[in-house]
Amino acid sequence: MTKAQLISEIKALFPSVTDGSIVVNQAEDANFVTWYIVNIFETGLSEENKKPVGYRQNIHFYVYKEGTGDEAAYYDRDELRNDVNRDLTTGVDSLSAIYKIYNSSVLRSRVIAAIIQASFDVLFEAPETLNHAKRLLWAGQALSDVTVHTTIMISFVSLNATVQTAGGQATDNDLKFIVNSNIDNAITILGI
Repeated sequence: MTKAQLISEIKALFPSVTDGSIVVNQAEDANFVTWYIVNIFETGLSEENKKPVGYRQNIHFYVYKEGTGDEAAYYDRDELRNDVNRDLTTGVDSLSAIYKIYNSSVLRSRVIAAIIQASFDVLFEAPETLNHAKRLLWAGQALSDVTVHTTIMISFVSLNATVQTAGGQATDNDLKFIVNSNIDNAITILGI
């Protein structure tokens, strides 16, 4: 990738970037590398309620042998992406959307609450409920250490079509339904 191609990518992702916002941080050194900084403004939507959010940061990139036939441009450490856009419904049904939902701190905290609620419900359910003994073990484990149970349940949540459509606006009832519907699946996964 050349410097022009790299700058073109930056401008495509962050339209507010102009040539004037790209500055040399360090002139070409003995290794023929020039270090550049561009100040960008990321915009997106929050994961919880889709309100507009923004973030200003510096992007660093390097150009090797600028202006020669060997010119090559590199992002600093990782490729460029818009990290502030937390809209969980972008690209519904895509692996990227599933990953965003799975890693959503907002949904994860709500799933923990749904697991705690479901655990207490199981403690007081009728003894003749199918799989009651195993469900009691599940509830006890979930109440003593919710971590592994959250990992399992957030997987089911991130694959749910309703949540993929609603994102952070999924209702409490949606999340409680998904958790309650998958207790027996979690029991099987955990080998209870």
